[in-house]
Amino acid sequence: MFRSQTGAPNTSSQDTGHTFKFLFGVIRHSPAKFSALMGFSLAVNLLMLVSPLYMLQVYARILTSGSTDSLSWLSLIAIFLLGIYAAAEAGRRRVSSLIGDRLEATFADRMFARFESGADEKVLLPKDMSDLSRIQATFQNGSLLAFADLPFTPLFIGLLFLLDPLLGGISLIGGLIVFAVAIIAELTTKSPGAAAAAATANAQEQLTGAARQHSAIRAMGMTKAIEQLWRGQREEALAHTLKTSKMDASYASIARASRQVLQILILGAGGFLVLSQSMSPGGIVAGSVIMSRALAPTDQIVGGWRSFVQARTSWRSLTDRLSPDYKRQDYTPLPRPDASLVLDRLAAGAPTMEAPVVRPFSYEVRGGHLIAMVGTSGCGKSSLLQTLAAVWPTKSGEVQLAGRSVHDWANEDRGQYVGYLPQSIDLAPGTIAQNIARFTEAQPEEIYQAARDAGAHDVILSLAEGYETQIGPNGVGLSGGQKQLIGLARAFFRSPVLLLLDEPTANLDGETANTVIGALQSRAAIGSIVITSTHGPRLVQHAHTQLTIAHGGVIAKPMQTITQTTHKKASRPVQVFANERG
Repeated sequence: MFRSQTGAPNTSSQDTGHTFKFLFGVIRHSPAKFSALMGFSLAVNLLMLVSPLYMLQVYARILTSGSTDSLSWLSLIAIFLLGIYAAAEAGRRRVSSLIGDRLEATFADRMFARFESGADEKVLLPKDMSDLSRIQATFQNGSLLAFADLPFTPLFIGLLFLLDPLLGGISLIGGLIVFAVAIIAELTTKSPGAAAAAATANAQEQLTGAARQHSAIRAMGMTKAIEQLWRGQREEALAHTLKTSKMDASYASIARASRQVLQILILGAGGFLVLSQSMSPGGIVAGSVIMSRALAPTDQIVGGWRSFVQARTSWRSLTDRLSPDYKRQDYTPLPRPDASLVLDRLAAGAPTMEAPVVRPFSYEVRGGHLIAMVGTSGCGKSSLLQTLAAVWPTKSGEVQLAGRSVHDWANEDRGQYVGYLPQSIDLAPGTIAQNIARFTEAQPEEIYQAARDAGAHDVILSLAEGYETQIGPNGVGLSGGQKQLIGLARAFFRSPVLLLLDEPTANLDGETANTVIGALQSRAAIGSIVITSTHGPRLVQHAHTQLTIAHGGVIAKPMQTITQTTHKKASRPVQVFANERG
C-alpha cells in the first residue's frame, strides 16, 4: 500500500481533505481574484442558458406565430448575450491565470526568504520551483475552472425538473453515475500514480547524481553500469505511468460514454413526451443542451483528474516546506561599517548538528590584519567562516561587525561589505563580469579593479570573450584555478571591510598562489579584515595571526607585529579567551 510521508496509509477521506485544503488555500491567498473568478463563472453559467431558451422560444412561439421580426430580434439578443458569454469566459480564464501568478509571487517570496535565512538546502529551491510550476500550469490551462462550474450543476438539474420530472430524474441519476466514476478513479489510480511519480523521480535523481560525478564515472568505466541502472528505473517508471494512463483513459472513456448514453435517454424521453403532447419539440433540444452543461464539470474533472492530483500534491509539498514564517524582514539601510570584528562567546557548527563543532570563544580584531585559520579536516574551519559570514546561525554567542550583530543586518546591506570565498566555487549562469559584480549595476573599472586585485585580470583577458565570456552553472568551461580567481575577484569587489576566504590558494599553482597571497596582504594593508582557512604553510607564514582549531578549541598565535597600515594603525589581535566545554 502506498503510504504518505508520515507513514500513515492514504485514505479517501484524507485525499478529500487534501483537495479541500488545496481549494481553500487558493481562496485564502487570492480572495479578491477568487471572487472575480466566481463572478465570471456565475455569468458564464447563466449565459449558457441562452441557447436552450432561444430554442424553446423558437419552437414554442416563433414557429407557431410565423413572425420574422420576432425571430430577428430574438436572434440579435441571443447573439449579443453569447458575445457577453465569450467575454466572461475569457475574463475568468484570465483571472485564473492571475491567481496562478499571485501564488507564484507568494511562494517565491517565501522560497527566497528561506534561502536567504540559511535554512534552505541545495536541493530545495529547484524542487520548490518544480512544484510551483506544476501548480501554476494548472491555473493557466484552466483545469480548475471545472471546480468553479461544479456548484452550478444543481441549478441545471433543477431546470430539467422544471421542464419535466422525467428529464430531471434522468439527469440526476446520470450526474450521480459520473460523480461515482470520479470517486472510483481517485481511489483506484492513486497508488499507481504515486508509484509512477516516485519511480520517475528516482530515475531523474540517478541522472542528476551521475552528472555530478561525471569525471569519476568516466575514469572508472562506470558509464554502462549507470546507464543500465537508469534504464531499469526508467522502465519501472514507464510501466507505472502506462498503467496509470490506461486507467485514466478508461475512466475518462466511461465518463464520456455515460454522457452519450444519457444524451440518448434524454432525447428518447423527450421524444416520448412530445408524442404524448407533454412537451414541445424545442424542449427536447433544450433539455439535451442543459443536461450536457449539468454534467460537463464532473466529466472535465474526471478527464483532468491526474493533472489536478499532481497540482494538489505539489501544493501540499510546498505548504509543508514553506511556512508563512518565511518572510523577509524590513531593515534600515546602514552606512559602510568600520572594520572591527568582535566574536563574543561564539560557538559554531552546522545548523543540522545539535552540538557545536567549535566551542564558545571570544576574539576581537580590527582592520589591517590577515588571519590564517589552521586545523585538520573537519575541525570546524569552514563552519566558523560560514558563521562569521552569517550564512549559518550561531550555536551560541554573537558575531559583531562594527558593533552590530551580523544577523541583524539585511543581507543586501551586510553582503556588500563582506567578501566570501567558499571552499567549492559556484559561479552563476551569466558573464564573468556579471559574476564579479555580484549581478549588480557596476562600472567596468570597478570590475576590472577587483579582478586586478585578485590576480585574475590577465586570466580573464586570455579567454575568447574576455569579461563577456558566458559561463554556465558551476562555471562550466572554466578550470578550477580560473573559477578560484574569478571567485576571489567577486569577493574583492568594491573593497569589502571583511574578507572570509575558505582555502583561497587551493587549485592554484605556486606562482598564482603567491599572487593571491600578495593580494590578501594588500587587502589587509588598506584596512580590511582578512580571515582565511588554509592547509598550506605559505599563507600562514604571511599571516599576522594564526588561529589554530583543534578538538573544538581555538588558540591565537601572533605571527607578525604590525605597526602601521595604509590608513590607520592596526590594533593588536586580542588573545582568544579560554574555550568553554559543554
